[in-house]
Amino acid sequence: MRWLAQALAAAALLALLTRLLPNPQAAQGIAVFPGRSMAPAAMLLYAYMGSALAITLMSLILWCWLRERLYILCAALLAAGFAYAAFRYRPEGLWLPGADQPQHALSIAYCSFCVVATVFFSQLFEFRRHWIWAAHLFSVVAWLNAIALGMALLGGYAQISRAVVFTALVSTSFGAVFVLYLLVVRRQWQYLPGALAFAVPSALGILNLLRTQGLLPDVALPSAQMLWFAGRVSEAILLGMAVTNRTRVAERALRSERMQALSRAQAAERELESKVLQRTAQLQTAQQALQTALHSEREMRLEQRQFFNMINHEFRTPLTIVDGAATELQTFPTTDADSLIEQASQIRRASRRLMTLVDTCLINDRLDAGAFRLQLEQTPLDELLEESAELVGWSRRHRLKLDLEQGPQQWQCDPVLVRIAISNLVGNAIKYAKAGDITLAARCDASGDLLISVSDQGPGLAPEAARQVFEPYERASATRHVNGHGLGLSVVRRIARLHAGDAFFQPAAGGGACFVIRLGRLPPGTADACQECPPAARPAAVPPGMPA
Repeated sequence: MRWLAQALAAAALLALLTRLLPNPQAAQGIAVFPGRSMAPAAMLLYAYMGSALAITLMSLILWCWLRERLYILCAALLAAGFAYAAFRYRPEGLWLPGADQPQHALSIAYCSFCVVATVFFSQLFEFRRHWIWAAHLFSVVAWLNAIALGMALLGGYAQISRAVVFTALVSTSFGAVFVLYLLVVRRQWQYLPGALAFAVPSALGILNLLRTQGLLPDVALPSAQMLWFAGRVSEAILLGMAVTNRTRVAERALRSERMQALSRAQAAERELESKVLQRTAQLQTAQQALQTALHSEREMRLEQRQFFNMINHEFRTPLTIVDGAATELQTFPTTDADSLIEQASQIRRASRRLMTLVDTCLINDRLDAGAFRLQLEQTPLDELLEESAELVGWSRRHRLKLDLEQGPQQWQCDPVLVRIAISNLVGNAIKYAKAGDITLAARCDASGDLLISVSDQGPGLAPEAARQVFEPYERASATRHVNGHGLGLSVVRRIARLHAGDAFFQPAAGGGACFVIRLGRLPPGTADACQECPPAARPAAVPPGMPA
């Protein structure tokens, strides 16, 4: 639709110009410097025609290679210029079709040249990119010249020749001004070779058009033909240079785009590799977290299973004792005081055992709680140890020995936790030592820490077992025949570490086992920031006979 509108506008403009501009020289056709001798310019004419043919072939080759419309237009422009020069000057020895009608052939060649030159000029300087209305104007001029070409083919060029010449004069002048604007104002120096190619022939063409139309006096210029042919030769050469420069610029731009595309591709590849590494690291982290979660879940299920087994064994025995004693009292009532005392003692021992088990289980959960805090107070050491060893008094097979002479009278600690820790050690001594003395001693080492030891006359522990018994649910192989849950010693160590100390095992002096609790001197504020003390922070010095 745009082309149709431009064609209609061109037809209307051509009709208007034909109406307004009379054509006194229509019968003479297009005369360029009539009456001049061509002998001095023959060499330049042949040079122009040869260079035009050579650059035409070069443009056709470039068009076949790059398939860009500018090159086929350049070839058509040079071919039309060659035809116009051949018909206008008719060199000797050159056969031309239509030689018997030179004016008709010349008008066709001239109109063809105007059509191609207008389109090529607009394409070479990229009017559409810089100003769309300039491109539209040259499109209308091209359609006007195309209509004139049609009339020239039909033999009607004489009626519109002055309008065609006037249109060429206006379009050439406008094109020259616009290209000058691009060079000077817009700094588009890539158009300089093309501007130089059209500068001389355009100036000569404008002067010639003004002279042929009577707008300038016909002043004889001896070197006019030489200048015109020299301009045409320079036009052909510079036009070839402009087209070649256009190819070079396009190739450079293409190379730059390829380098940029390659850089973007490499950057995208690096970014992709970085993302892949990042995603891989995230997947590995997630996998490790999943493995840790699965391991924690397996450990939790194992602990639950062990805990339920502990409840099944540890709680069942005292409850069975209580139930048996109560059943015997109910079934066989008696007034025998000794029998009643014995049964009551059994019930109390079983109840105390249940209380110890419950305290151990509950304190283990308390130690795992994030908001757990020590309840520190100055505690009389003799009362603390006597209460913790109360279980020995209920055993017929064991005797309690207290050694408090080297210990302090009071110690700052959480009495509930320390009592549970000592009770667990005493309970283990009662459970695993068949008979004999259970010694509970307290003393301070060289660094000022409190050492509380519980020793028995039982079978003792193997060295490899001594390193594992403080882990949750771990028991020595020699004690697996005795009911137990393996939770007490881990609680003992955790309580000791909360008091800036530790718990460890050593062989007793007279055989058996000796478990030691070290309680450090807690600084102010320990109760508000309760954490298990790392082993590296615990004092290493202990008195003789008390290994660290």
